[in-house]
Amino acid sequence: MGAVTTEAEALALIARHQPGFLFVTEHLEAGSGLGLVQEAHALCPDLRTLLILQRESPALLRQALELGCNGVVVESHLAEGTMVDAIRAVAGGGIYADKLGVDALRATSRGEGPPPQEALSQREEEVLQLVTRGYTNKEMAEALFVSAETIKTHVTNILGKLQAKDRTHAAVIGLRRGLISGE
Repeated sequence: MGAVTTEAEALALIARHQPGFLFVTEHLEAGSGLGLVQEAHALCPDLRTLLILQRESPALLRQALELGCNGVVVESHLAEGTMVDAIRAVAGGGIYADKLGVDALRATSRGEGPPPQEALSQREEEVLQLVTRGYTNKEMAEALFVSAETIKTHVTNILGKLQAKDRTHAAVIGLRRGLISGE
């Protein structure tokens, strides 16, 4: 764990430690949060990123999502308790976006691709909703009263039907195409 105030310091730490999670604000003492996200993903492609924006701006939200942010929270929404949900979703492998974020996601090219090979079943939609929230297979199994193996099968089917590279890609596709809610 580290804390810095500039883009250059953050990039040096990321290059040295290859972290799994980056929590960044829009404005830094030197550099920008969006620039940091872009450079950090170049250094560490599997890095999970959560960005805090100072204001609601669909343009900034779209840009953050295009740069690969896994979660975006507007500072004014922090008092509503969104931070815990956002950290849990992003750190757990899902994505986090409130309604404004989902609208911005749908306006980006992220998650575009061929149409689903086959429609998702109702249960697969439920599983995809939980994937989006960052649930593990075990947590989903407990929530849906099935085995972890059944969840694994559902996730495999979802990836195939959506032609997604991984769980995060499936979540982005699901949100972008309106297959699941952004709630």
